[in-house]
Amino acid sequence: MECRFLHQDAPEKEVSKRRTTSVEIWLRFFILFLIKMFLYWASQRGWASLVMLMMSKPKRVMRSNIEITVEILRFCEVPQGKTRIMYNTNLSWAMLQKYLSQLQSRGFLEVHHSQIKYATTPKGFEFIEKWSELTEFL
Repeated sequence: MECRFLHQDAPEKEVSKRRTTSVEIWLRFFILFLIKMFLYWASQRGWASLVMLMMSKPKRVMRSNIEITVEILRFCEVPQGKTRIMYNTNLSWAMLQKYLSQLQSRGFLEVHHSQIKYATTPKGFEFIEKWSELTEFL
């Protein structure tokens, strides 16, 4: 009785040996270079900064005055304090003071029951609605 293994019966595969092009070699070198630079940077700055970099938000594009105004009005749909408005809209204290006074003088914001909280008025809600329609149109 003849004993044969399965792999002996299988046809032999041709091993294709193709040459690597110079572009592929350059690309491999470049990728290895980037990895080494990244690891060097991470070791110099510490792995914590690497995690912070990976978790950070992408940089914001500069906003127009109207976009900042709408952002403040949307945030103040529920009465909010100055500090919360400042942090949420990413404004400096001076810029926040400027925008709050402008919005109050135009009637878009009102002081809500105390000197601490600001709330959007019906005129402010109408402005938000018109701005949304305009941005949808564009």
